[in-house]
Order: sequence, then structure tokens, then C-alpha cells
Amino acid sequence: MKILKHPEYGYPDQGSWVSEYVEYFESHTDEYEFHLITVHPGVKEPITEFSFSDIHYHVINSSSNLLIDYLNYKLKIDERSNYGRFRKKIFKIIKNINPSLVVVCGAENPQYSLAALDLKEYKTYVILQTLLNSEKRKSLNVGSDYRRSCEEIVINAANFIGVSSDDEYHYVRQHNPSAIVIRNIFPSKIPPTFEEVKDVDFVFFANAITKFKGIEDALLAFAEIVRKGRKCKLRVVGSFDVDYFEWIRKIVQENDIEGCVEFSGYCQAIDDVYRYVQRSRNILLPSITAPFNSTVKEGMFMRIPVIMYDTDMSNKINHIAPTLLTAEMENVQDLADKMTFALDNRDYCESMAKIAQAYAYSNFSGKAAGELLQKAFDEICGDQNYENIIYKPVNSNDRVH
Repeated sequence: MKILKHPEYGYPDQGSWVSEYVEYFESHTDEYEFHLITVHPGVKEPITEFSFSDIHYHVINSSSNLLIDYLNYKLKIDERSNYGRFRKKIFKIIKNINPSLVVVCGAENPQYSLAALDLKEYKTYVILQTLLNSEKRKSLNVGSDYRRSCEEIVINAANFIGVSSDDEYHYVRQHNPSAIVIRNIFPSKIPPTFEEVKDVDFVFFANAITKFKGIEDALLAFAEIVRKGRKCKLRVVGSFDVDYFEWIRKIVQENDIEGCVEFSGYCQAIDDVYRYVQRSRNILLPSITAPFNSTVKEGMFMRIPVIMYDTDMSNKINHIAPTLLTAEMENVQDLADKMTFALDNRDYCESMAKIAQAYAYSNFSGKAAGELLQKAFDEICGDQNYENIIYKPVNSNDRVH
């Protein structure tokens, strides 16, 4: 029956940082044997296995047909079984490999993360991609109760956990005090450079734009500086949920900034996003869930001044040198003040952007993040004292804005 077949369409890249890791480790296959296990739709066989550039891939098909997938979604069959159909396949693959170390990239995705609970005979290193159980994310209803519970279970069971923020560190320390908490930084794609003419003052960009990425505060802060007589323009790049976009349009209308804000929509090609961004004098990314988003890293690579809310990582970076313009978290007036500063102090901000770019290459490139992950591999597998890889939180009394 035709209705049972999936339509032919492409699947977008997800978790691009994994691709950056893979590219790094392709040049280290003489030292290690790497296997990558992933759950993904669109492959023909239940499990598709192949090797490329000496990396061994095991792709588990996550889709069946439209009817079965629909029933699974409506009846929550995978949730009821705690994703047993994937866990069994992952465990079998790992048992056949018999690795020295298993790295789980993300605790919040039960399609594969729950498999960590079945790997007690192996050293397992769980790297947090996000923290759905942070108080801020819970207050904004980011993620489902089920995914939050899965994340908590996986974190509680892990012996080695990689974190990149103080929020994550303190949560792990509270819920799994015996775990070794390791510093990890996800790599970011290095955007190509385009010779673009600057035609807007600020750009806000994201793949999918939501409240927790800070778009509402960005618009309110922009409206504040427009009200004070500044003639400037804001471009917003990315997709919206239809209902949420209506809410955003209402904010724009109520603050009388319709003529100053351009919505460029979703770009199929990532290079088109980068072209839009590089046509702006400043990048505005006031995320309100306190992560250090990949878009911030991309902005640093593009050598454009980045204005954002204060986070643990921005403080660590600004302690080294003035690198990012940061406002107090969820303080719209302070955000507007930083935007005004960027308009009035071009030379200073361009100097900051140059420092930011150098920092990004040293810390957020695939090579830099890969070396950090490789160091964790070596110390975990070598049963060392882990002193060189443990995460050290920021002193809460020593913050920089």
C-alpha cells in the first residue's frame, strides 16, 4: 500500500558538533579505533553499517512506515518501553565491538541515551549537550517531563560526565556526587567568509527561533534604543512556529518598530544564514537559558561583535580579555545600553571581535574541542587522577560584565 511508505525527502543535519568531532578523529585512526552509533530515519535496513575514512558507522533506522510511526507517536510506544527496541540494538553493537570507552553524546535524548544504563561492564562517558532539568528550562517548559526524567536517570548512573557550564556542573554534583565531572566544549562549524556590505546594525539568528533563545528581549531592547532616537535596523534570521510568530509580530507592532525590523525567514542553505549575518555590524543573541549557544561561537568565528546575556562561559572568556559585550541576565535595559555602546564605540567593539575570533579558533574549532575530548579519552582509559580534565566552576563573586 502506498500510504504505508515514507515520502522521498532529505533529512537535515542535526548535532553538527558531532561531525566536527568526527573530522578531527579521522586523522587519529592510527591511534584509536572509532565506532559511531546513531539512530536516524531514512536508511533502508534496520541497521546499516559501513566504514568511511577509517571510522566505523552503525546507523539504526528510527522509522518504520508512516502508519506505524504515527501509532508509535500517538500511543507513546517507545516511551512506554523506555526505547527498548533501540537499546537492545545499541547494546548488541557495543558488545560486539567491546570498546575501552563508550561516549554518550547527550543525556536528554532517550532514543540512544538510555542505552547507557545497560553498559555497566564498560567505562561510559556521558557528555551533556544541554540540561533540560535546569530551573530556567523547566520554567520555560523546554523539553517534556519524560525527557527530563530520562536525562536525570542517565546522569545519576554515569561515572564520568562532561559539562560546559556551572549550571550543569552543580546539577551533576547535587544528583551524582561520586561522578568525575569533566570539562567539555562542543566544537562549532567555522563559517566561510563572504565579502558582504554592512546594511543592518544588529542581527539575531537561530535555526528555530523560540522565547528561550531571547528574541523577545532582543526586540524590547532594540525598541528601547529606537525610542531614544537612534536610527538603526535589526534583522531576524530563522524559522518561527506560526502561532509564536504572531506573538512576535504583536511585540513589534506595539513597540512601533515595524519599519526597523526585517524578518528574513528560514534559510535552507547554512551559507545563506552566514551571508545575512556578515551583512550586520553586530550580532545580538540574548539567550535566557544561560547556555553558550553555537550561534555565539559562530559569531565569534565571523569576527563580528557579539552582544549577549552574561553566562558562566562568557565570564570565563571576559576574564582573559574583553571579548564579548554582556548584559545582566534578563535585564532588558542593560541589554539596550550594551547595544547603544556597540553603536557608539565601533573601534573598541571591532577590537573585541578580533580577540573573540582568536579565542574561538583556540577553543571552539573541531581541532581544539577534539584535543580536549581526546585528553579525556586518554585519562579515563588510563585510570589517571583526572586532575587535568576536571571542570572548575566560576567563582560566583567574581563576575565580569
